[in-house]
Amino acid sequence: MEGRAALLEPVIGVLRRSLGLSEDQRIDAETKLLRAGLTLDSVSLLEFVMALEDAFHCEIEDDEIDPLRFGSVGVVAEFMQSKLAGEGS
Repeated sequence: MEGRAALLEPVIGVLRRSLGLSEDQRIDAETKLLRAGLTLDSVSLLEFVMALEDAFHCEIEDDEIDPLRFGSVGVVAEFMQSKLAGEGS
């Protein structure tokens, strides 16, 4: 949970920049990305993934892009923490 909290704001910032979301739009750890909430389509999801790779200087493999890792902003923050810690997926 500690890693998630540390990366939550940076992940939200990457999401806002990559999708052109305003600061007025409420985004938090519980914000859904795929089937509800922001409902990212495949192009938006790939733009977000590429922005995460650039921002965090890592590579996200194609098989890591799935609803379990990209279901909500908080889950993405946890996933990025594991990537940065060298735990991979």
